[in-house]
Amino acid sequence: MLKDKDEYHSFKDIIITFPDFIIAYYEYISNRLYFKYEQALKSTIDLSKYYREAKDEEIKNLFLGENSLFFSNNSESIIKNTSIYSKKRIFSIIKNLDILKEVDINIIKKQAKLFKITIEFNDNNQIILPENDKELLNKYIKFFNGDLFKHPFFDKFFESNSKKEII
Repeated sequence: MLKDKDEYHSFKDIIITFPDFIIAYYEYISNRLYFKYEQALKSTIDLSKYYREAKDEEIKNLFLGENSLFFSNNSESIIKNTSIYSKKRIFSIIKNLDILKEVDINIIKKQAKLFKITIEFNDNNQIILPENDKELLNKYIKFFNGDLFKHPFFDKFFESNSKKEII
């Protein structure tokens, strides 16, 4: 339906509306399309395959699988103790597992220590996840998803859900 003055009109055909403001622009040199608002992007392009939550089977087989970086004796407890947001972060971690596996264990331990996270490894060099501590589990997930930051000038730590590159 479309409102014109005091009347509403319905259409059977597909119509395109053009707002009176810019929602996106194309940069020819970089060959990139930029959206001004996240909502405009989501209403234009289906991003669900990139920002969906990890399914239970993916958590069991990919996030906690034999060849994964992470280990738990009780995958059901991990699934139960993760929120929808954490499952979205787990999906992101799964997509980046090959990169994370290349990071030296000592570097992981050193970086985790900055955020007061003590990481333990099993005999297969897999990170043992805290199964029964929901808060600590979520901190692990945020850490490995790159959602924790240290301020460069102050001794303060922050949490962010943005992956916007600024440099």
